[in-house]
Amino acid sequence: MILLPSLSTVRYALLALAIGMVSNASAAVNLIIDNQSGSEIWLQWTGTSVLTGTSGAINIAPSDYNVNAAGYQLSSLQSIDTNKYLISNYTQGGGRLWFTEGSSGFTFHNTGYNPALETFTDQNFTKRYDKIEAFITGSTDDNMNMSMLDGFSIPFQVVGYKSSAMATTTQTLSGSNTSQILSALGAIAANPSAPAPAGGYPAVTSYSPYLVINSNSVNSTSTPVGSTGNFVRVIANDQTVSPLGGDPVVAANSGQIPANYLYKDYDNYLAKMDGRAGTGSYSGVAAYVGTTSISGQFAGLKAPTDDTERKQNYNLTATFSATETMSMVSRLGVTTTYTGVVTLTGSTTLVEGPNAGTTHNVIIKTPYSELLAPTGVVGANAAYRYSYDGGVTWHDTGLAGPQDNVFTWLNGDLLAGMNVGTIGSDRLFSGTINGHVYTNVKVGEIASQDMFYLGQALKQLNGGDSVYDYYFSYLQNSPDFYNAYAAALYELTDAYGFAYSDRVQGGQVSVSWDATQADAIDTIVITILPDVVPEPGTMSLILLAGGAWVMKRRSRQQNVRS
Repeated sequence: MILLPSLSTVRYALLALAIGMVSNASAAVNLIIDNQSGSEIWLQWTGTSVLTGTSGAINIAPSDYNVNAAGYQLSSLQSIDTNKYLISNYTQGGGRLWFTEGSSGFTFHNTGYNPALETFTDQNFTKRYDKIEAFITGSTDDNMNMSMLDGFSIPFQVVGYKSSAMATTTQTLSGSNTSQILSALGAIAANPSAPAPAGGYPAVTSYSPYLVINSNSVNSTSTPVGSTGNFVRVIANDQTVSPLGGDPVVAANSGQIPANYLYKDYDNYLAKMDGRAGTGSYSGVAAYVGTTSISGQFAGLKAPTDDTERKQNYNLTATFSATETMSMVSRLGVTTTYTGVVTLTGSTTLVEGPNAGTTHNVIIKTPYSELLAPTGVVGANAAYRYSYDGGVTWHDTGLAGPQDNVFTWLNGDLLAGMNVGTIGSDRLFSGTINGHVYTNVKVGEIASQDMFYLGQALKQLNGGDSVYDYYFSYLQNSPDFYNAYAAALYELTDAYGFAYSDRVQGGQVSVSWDATQADAIDTIVITILPDVVPEPGTMSLILLAGGAWVMKRRSRQQNVRS
């Protein structure tokens, strides 16, 4: 990972003493924003239930339509060193901290507005903005994360530590400069088999069919044109571009938007699993032969209200059928008949609560069309139907959002596995995971929860810089069978690359701490990285707690991929 801090840990320690940073367990932290971008930056907060903090004479507050809409110019906050600004006594109850580059923040359309990354008609479409997400309220699970799930615009690094015990408490979310991330995404394609753009419109980007927006990418009729101008953002694979409010396929066919900007689905992946592989248009796809086990333990909620929210073991089998049909209420609120279904069949057994020891029979059915949509595999928000002890209940996660129950967790195993390529992998594994001993077993056949410990186990056995060295192309021979967008990002940033990144054990996706403990993090440093930083070959500087610098070579461990 590439870390680009501007001050040594020792120097941050001196700053901590100078500004009187908190030294005891507390809900609040001191937030330092280190702007190394060379650009003017504006801050706005949305969607948070709690927000406190002071910076000089400024008491920060959320932004919304006609309410503190402009936000704050970063340079107007309390300066503690060159390009470094302090917000003391900072808390944030979820939601997003937005950073916008330029002479102003983004403009609010209406109450509750958030920028629409993929909508050409949005008035902020060519503004360069990005976000940090945080939950800092004094809980046992306070945390902060960076996300590139929906798109990438501004590169960050996040460091958290207790100011009086930096050597033992420092946590880091690393990042890379913009040019490196664009180069990595430029090596992949959202839809590599798409035809040339229709209607004579040039590609908006010279990098990749993942849609890259530049400052002049929209003309007077709000259609995507041009490939020059200042970089604004990359739109990620879980987004479908909305040109003029119509169907993106129709828009592509009429020349409003190039066809190769369309979302990459996972149809070849499903064909690999359901028996269509090797036939017709899937002649180049090798079929997977094996059992797909959705097995493990659901930890349950802290305050469950029924058995679906309680801690329980689960053991189900996934089957894929391209011909099965089912009816389900669609996202438009009407009953639709779908062809192609993934079915999870098995049971769960409660391990706590008044009904501990009780076994429930479970069936979960997810239409192929839900998995193939942007909200499906990579969006991790596919609608599904479930049967619990024979009672059929319709449940649409697309409309209601992911639910805090065992059904969404079970479907999450399938979706996360398809993102990292464990589902249907023929790679053989021998070793012990979670007490389960495997000897020359296909990765696709091991218990789904064990799949997310696989990288950790292989890293311990074989070495490697990251647990992610043992997912993606290590497990599958084609990016059709994993999330190529996330794979390209994992060695460049600790930001979320897909919705269930945190399922992968040993992968760093957040700075997190128990605020009730004496050694709780009390300082967070967000560094806004520059777009271009010269680097000596593949070497990068890594900052260690205590102020020491070491050199580290980033490697994909090709020697263990044979």
